[in-house]
Amino acid sequence: MVNVESYDIHVEATAFLVGLTGRDPPNTIRVYAGRTALYLTYCAAHRVDWAITFGFAVFV
Repeated sequence: MVNVESYDIHVEATAFLVGLTGRDPPNTIRVYAGRTALYLTYCAAHRVDWAITFGFAVFV
């Protein structure tokens, strides 16, 4: 996944999606990618620490 403003790769989100590869169907991963992007955009806009909110720090 890429940060839209800086075009940097979002390392944690990418790791999350890569972790799904081979375990979940490609369509599921595609849907998760879009929803993960929306979630991270929301968190950035509202200054929410996404890693603590739902325990995503585990994927780092």
